[in-house]
Formats: sequence, C-alpha cells, structure tokens
Amino acid sequence: MKKEESVYIPVRVSAQIAAMIERIAATQGVPKSKVLRDLLEAGLQAKGYINGGESMADMVQQAVDASLKPQVERLASISAKAAHISAASFFLNYSTLRQFMPEEFLPQFDEAAAKARKLGAEYLRLNKNKDIDQFLAWGLAAMTREDEDA
Repeated sequence: MKKEESVYIPVRVSAQIAAMIERIAATQGVPKSKVLRDLLEAGLQAKGYINGGESMADMVQQAVDASLKPQVERLASISAKAAHISAASFFLNYSTLRQFMPEEFLPQFDEAAAKARKLGAEYLRLNKNKDIDQFLAWGLAAMTREDEDA
C-alpha cells in the first residue's frame, strides 16, 4: 500500500489541551503527533468534511431513529387497533340502525353508508397534512349534491 504524502502544519494549543494529548499518547503508547492526527481526522469525519466517516448529524440521526423505533411501532399498533375498533363501531351502528329503519328508507340509508365508507377510504389516501374537518365538510357537501341530483 502506498503511503500518503504528509505535510507539516505547526499548531498552537492551550496548556490544558497539550496535557490532555500527552496523557492520551502515554496511555495509548503512541507519539503525540499520532494522537493529534487521529483526533484531527476524527473531528473532520464527525463534521462531514472527510468521506468514509459518518458525520455527527448522521450518527445523531441514527441514534434518534433507533431510540424512537419502538415507540413508533407501538403507536402504529395502537393506530391499527383503533382503526379496527372504528370499523367495528361503524358496522355495529350501521347494522343496528338498519334493523330499526323503515323499509322504504333502506335503499337511501344503504347508499349513504356506502358513500361514508368510500369517503373514509379516500381520506386515508390523502396527504397527511390535510385537515379532517375541511375534508369532512367537502365530503358532506359532495354527498348532499349527489342527493340533490338524484
């Protein structure tokens, strides 16, 4: 392997930093210049100036993602359960109301229930930033227009 050309760069540091570098060098059994090169390279990698190393932002993002993953999965599970409960509630309400609905209103009631299911499915496909109140107002207006056209 070809050795990379090195350049001499004089650097001034505080007495405290110099003492710290000496302690690290003594502990690792390496020259102070090696400690300085390693620390300088690690700092440049952490800041993202050198390829091949992860930037500090990347490392923090990975740590945050790893710590949030269980909570995100838990919330997704709760959300899925809520969706199942909501669907069961819709069916129970529909079924109960249908039992007590006069026969002549059943076709209109079934049509309204089908429109409500369709509206719910459309909402799930929308942009997450969409306001639900605005969407429901739009859906109600659309259902009312269709009823008036019929």
